[in-house]
Amino acid sequence: MERCFTIIGEALYVLEKQDSTWATRISSLQDFVRFRHVLVHGYHKVDDEIVWTAVTDDLPLLYRTVSDLRNEPDPPRRESPSSGTKT
Repeated sequence: MERCFTIIGEALYVLEKQDSTWATRISSLQDFVRFRHVLVHGYHKVDDEIVWTAVTDDLPLLYRTVSDLRNEPDPPRRESPSSGTKT
């Protein structure tokens, strides 16, 4: 399970760097990025209860938030790095 959170945290970190418009709309983004950092670099301090709380409470909320963003009629668009146009 921890591996999944490291992937989620890394993906959100990259999203924040590449598209701040989307990233700012995910309120728990920084929490997941910090959690990833603890899992990767402080594995000896990881508490199974905290991981389970993330699974049962935080992950469903993140899923709903991202699903809602993806289902918006006009989701935020970012500029294409090569052309300067919106994609």
